[in-house]
Amino acid sequence: MNWKRIATYAALLFVAQFLLGFFEGYYLPADWNTALAGSLASLVVCSGIFAHLSAKQTSRPFVHAWAALMLQVFAAVVVSQVFRVILDPVEHPFAVLEWLVLICALLIGIAAGTFFGRSAGAQGDL
Repeated sequence: MNWKRIATYAALLFVAQFLLGFFEGYYLPADWNTALAGSLASLVVCSGIFAHLSAKQTSRPFVHAWAALMLQVFAAVVVSQVFRVILDPVEHPFAVLEWLVLICALLIGIAAGTFFGRSAGAQGDL
């Protein structure tokens, strides 16, 4: 496994999620419309990150993407515990929604990256 690549993409996921969450939490009201809009943005951004990872990773892109996601989740849990004192707790339905979005982003991104990565590689062979 390419741990350097996994750590790089985990860091990209963490920064993207952090910035989206910061913008959503600081500038927008806390309601379901905001949560759905933030989830859509997260789906698009994270799908792009996973697609890029799987297009670049020729062997076992699914395993590498899952490892990057788990590393990002671990970092997010650690950071959330540090900031728990100053931030409001996340409601359970919002946390479940975010998990579903991340898993969907992983599946969409892997499929897109594998498809477009292979079609780009096939064109280069002509």
